[in-house]
Amino acid sequence: MMSNDELEQEIDRAISDFENIKTIIRGDSDE
Repeated sequence: MMSNDELEQEIDRAISDFENIKTIIRGDSDE
């Protein structure tokens, strides 16, 4: 079982990866 802190870190990392992928797909625009 993971602690809440560990889970939050995993979620933050997943969100960051997802945002990076979205940015790459859209061509680096922040709009």
